[in-house]
Formats: sequence, structure tokens, C-alpha cells
Amino acid sequence: MPKFTGGGNVTHTYAGPDLEIGMYYQFRVFSFHEDLSGRTPISATEDLRGVFFYLGNESPAP
Repeated sequence: MPKFTGGGNVTHTYAGPDLEIGMYYQFRVFSFHEDLSGRTPISATEDLRGVFFYLGNESPAP
């Protein structure tokens, strides 16, 4: 996805396989610094707040 800096909300459309009803999933985010020498990870989510139980077409349960 494109570079994003500053405040505000970032959105991204999930393009992977369909989620299975009744399964737990974890949302993870990684931040990178990129320059001429390549990409270096600088930050990542590390807690369980991104874990959710998929109920189907309803909103995910926390």
C-alpha cells in the first residue's frame, strides 16, 4: 500500500481468501523504513487487540 504519514485513518481492502465462519483471526500491521539499501521493519503490532472471531456477514466480534 502507499506510504502514509501523520494522523488519520488508513484503510486497505482485504484481498485474500474468504474468511471461514466460526474461526479466530488476527489483524497484524507492520511499518517499514525504505531507502536505497532496502526495506527495514521499524514497528509491528504486538498485542491481542487485533484478534477477532468471524461471525459471517455480521460485524466481527472482539
